[in-house]
Amino acid sequence: MSTRTFRLLAALLFLVAFSSIPSSAAGPLPASEVLPGVLPAGRELVRKIDALKVDSRWLPGRHPVDWRTGRVTGPERFERPRTRCSQFAAAACMHLGVYLLRPPQHPLHLLANAQFTWLHSEEGRKAGWEPLSDALEAQARANQGWLVVASYRNPDPERPGHIALVRPEIRTAQEVRASGPAITQAGRENFRRTTLVRGFRNHPGAFENNEVRFFAHPMEGR
Repeated sequence: MSTRTFRLLAALLFLVAFSSIPSSAAGPLPASEVLPGVLPAGRELVRKIDALKVDSRWLPGRHPVDWRTGRVTGPERFERPRTRCSQFAAAACMHLGVYLLRPPQHPLHLLANAQFTWLHSEEGRKAGWEPLSDALEAQARANQGWLVVASYRNPDPERPGHIALVRPEIRTAQEVRASGPAITQAGRENFRRTTLVRGFRNHPGAFENNEVRFFAHPMEGR
């Protein structure tokens, strides 16, 4: 047998063996398991979110800050430290040309709870916000360049909720189910990038119990 014939026969045997592998092992994942990669619009959204410098502004503490910029405004000190998740979310949306409930329409106190209620309302829908089915859709929309928020209302109306921006990032469906989408947030800790489970850990069980809801708003040009 010539070398050429041997090579052709070996290739044929390989193709036959490969074709016998079950489609579940050799084929692509089901469409429901595949998240889209980060499109150019998603990369641009990341650039704009990072430009807000949340890791050095809207920091928790006793000093007041300008909710629009996250910068300290004076030497006055609150009796207790305060966090600024809702202020950052409102400011980020404002800088991105999207309206999210903010002062003066609502005071800063318990604003995250009010934002959750507003996003569910007819007023929120009229402002262009669309409720999403779950965390997978939230990550997928963000990757496509939509502005997406993750919102939680505290069941105790006298205690604060939480809100964050969903951050475009390549993540598997399994990762999103386990720890939520990637987010950018202000809070007890400010994160330019973390997972939802880590960012919302001061509200135990909120993600696992489906108490965190997701809303998307198209960006200009979509």
